[in-house]
Amino acid sequence: MPYELSGDLGGFIIDPSAASVRVEFLDANGVKLGTGRIRPVGVLDRWFQTGLLERETTGTIPVGTRTARVVVTLQDCNPVLGNYNNAYADNLSFTVGAANLAPAPLTPPVSTVGRLDHVFMVYMENKGFGDIVGSPNAPYLNSLINTYGFGSNYYALTHPSDPNYYPILGGSDFGFNYNPRRGAPVRPVADGTGSRIACHGSELRVVRRGRRHQHGRPHRYP
Repeated sequence: MPYELSGDLGGFIIDPSAASVRVEFLDANGVKLGTGRIRPVGVLDRWFQTGLLERETTGTIPVGTRTARVVVTLQDCNPVLGNYNNAYADNLSFTVGAANLAPAPLTPPVSTVGRLDHVFMVYMENKGFGDIVGSPNAPYLNSLINTYGFGSNYYALTHPSDPNYYPILGGSDFGFNYNPRRGAPVRPVADGTGSRIACHGSELRVVRRGRRHQHGRPHRYP
């Protein structure tokens, strides 16, 4: 599987501070299988001018790779003590795959889950995984985790907050990767989660705490 690592690197006038970027390929146990890197932009590369130059590299992902970790190093070599680190990096990109590659067809597994009477989804916004799971400060939530199902392989799609809620109830982020302004145009959703639940004779309830005004925004489509 091919990959490409690229970015705009640079610095400030005669300051030799420079940025470097590398990608580390790890197996399922975190063992490093290989690396790729783009070379830094030195003062001679940019002719002692302040600016950025594009750097890129390509390669093949090692067999057995399960994780790719991109590391950016801003090396401070400013000769004037106490001044800023003038190593610059922008527009970093790591892409995997080729245009002619097609995913293998997926076969849905046979479900062994029976009919569910109630489904509760608990959102702990602005809390990290370690703030909740296994924390003595969240005994009730951990009792639920230990008793019922717990999905740990879920991640935010974007930041800030609101666009992460749209796909859950509406099946789409509707093109928003930001918090829409108050009073943004409302787009009706005919096939959202709430509509599907209602069509099967059930109901969807939402319980909110301490965010009455903000969470009453009309752009909450579902």
